[in-house]
Amino acid sequence: MAETQRLAEKSKHLELRFKTLIFLAELGLLQYKENQNYSEHYEDAIKYITKAMEMTTENKLIPDYIDAGIVRAMLHTVKYEFKEAEDLLEEIMTLAESHGISQQAQRAKERLNFIISNIQTLRDTQKSDTLLFSITIEEIQQIISRYTGTSTKHDDVDNIFMVSYKMDPLKGPKIHAVDNIDVSDPRYMLQINLVGNLYPVSLSQGQKFHTGLFGPFPFGTSNLKAMTYSMLFTDSSQNSAKNNSETFFLICLIYPETMGPFFYDQKKLEALIDLNLSKVQKIDEINQEYLHNLREHIVKNMATQIM
Repeated sequence: MAETQRLAEKSKHLELRFKTLIFLAELGLLQYKENQNYSEHYEDAIKYITKAMEMTTENKLIPDYIDAGIVRAMLHTVKYEFKEAEDLLEEIMTLAESHGISQQAQRAKERLNFIISNIQTLRDTQKSDTLLFSITIEEIQQIISRYTGTSTKHDDVDNIFMVSYKMDPLKGPKIHAVDNIDVSDPRYMLQINLVGNLYPVSLSQGQKFHTGLFGPFPFGTSNLKAMTYSMLFTDSSQNSAKNNSETFFLICLIYPETMGPFFYDQKKLEALIDLNLSKVQKIDEINQEYLHNLREHIVKNMATQIM
């Protein structure tokens, strides 16, 4: 309990610092756009976005570092420093891809392709800086919109829970074990049962099971998300052609939307679950205690991505 509270408080503090630096960078850029004779405003934008990158590097806030890096790259373009912008965007794109952060990798790629495809036109066209200003401010506002009104709270960390499902060839998906949630709670019972029917079916279409980590998916109608890990366990009771004496099994990690930054690094999350499951020999070993330990292990290790 004390550890989750510490993580939540530190996360909230870092979010506030990051948002403040982004706001200040935007203010400097807007002031420079109004009067480009005052280059100190541009330097202010550079200073604050650089501080944001340094802070996120120091605290391993990888998704936030990527966001700030894209803004810094676009600030290069405002001064027609296209080579510097390309180099930074390539670095950012590689970093995002290496951590499985596909949306941010795609954003960096789109900005990079825009520069490469239009570099000569941007150099030759008068007032192309107006377009570059707009793109840079758009990047800043995307960051601000994600953070406005959302912050990680102590309750958010405590409200992460886990549900596992086993696919029965005759009865379909069945709840196997849960942790940190009461499945009889009417607030969650319908969602848990609905997801139990939806996820296994969508991941086992046709004659092939899809295994590994998937998501995030919406979890019911509330502001919850789920990362879903699916696998096959040897099971002598399963003897259909599709099952090949194996049981299809899912573990769902469910969390409030505000906890999304914890789980951006999907490759690391998958590796953590892989490592834990490598010690499991039988399905019955995955019980409430196992899920509890797995949840705590995930929170402790994934928190380093934003703490």
